[in-house]
Amino acid sequence: MAKTLIEEGYRVTLPPEVQPLMPIGTPLQITIDKAGRIILIPEDKVQAVLLNTFGMWANRQDLPADGLAYMDEVRAGQRLDQMELNIDEAN
Repeated sequence: MAKTLIEEGYRVTLPPEVQPLMPIGTPLQITIDKAGRIILIPEDKVQAVLLNTFGMWANRQDLPADGLAYMDEVRAGQRLDQMELNIDEAN
């Protein structure tokens, strides 16, 4: 595992073995995992993953086209389950 320090002004110098993967000027997504490690992900990698899954749920007849409407349906079903109503009672 490569190690580095956060310098004054929150500057991070990448170790030489990592530098070819993230050239100067690369836009990064930054997060910290549960173990406290800083995770740097190039934005183009994030976009590549999103493009791989794009359309995966398109044209599904069993799901609403609007994701918010779908989540409202899911939540409504959960609320009915929590109320212990039969489906006939809810209609």
